[in-house]
Amino acid sequence: MLWNQRWEYDKNPSGFFRMMNRLDDAEVPFRLILAGKHFHEQPEAFERAFERYAGRILHYGYAEDFDQYSRLLHRADVVVSTARHEFFGGPSRRPSTAAATRSCPTASAIRS
Repeated sequence: MLWNQRWEYDKNPSGFFRMMNRLDDAEVPFRLILAGKHFHEQPEAFERAFERYAGRILHYGYAEDFDQYSRLLHRADVVVSTARHEFFGGPSRRPSTAAATRSCPTASAIRS
């Protein structure tokens, strides 16, 4: 499961991690790739997720170059966007070139 958004509140990480918690509570097996630009201050949801899922996190933090990012994309089966707003949809469109399934909010303009 790949999260490749900025680690900001407008990307709704708490919604993403609520979904992951439900999957975990239902004992659905998964691993996480948490890639994205983050800043000095980041939503607490990431710290809580790191504590809960530490053994299942394959990557935690920004991909430093395109090669690393490409390898992460190719490891993911599913990429999830819970963003409240996307201007261009780049983080959700790129994984489709790596054969990952996208999951976006119903109201998103980037679903297709």
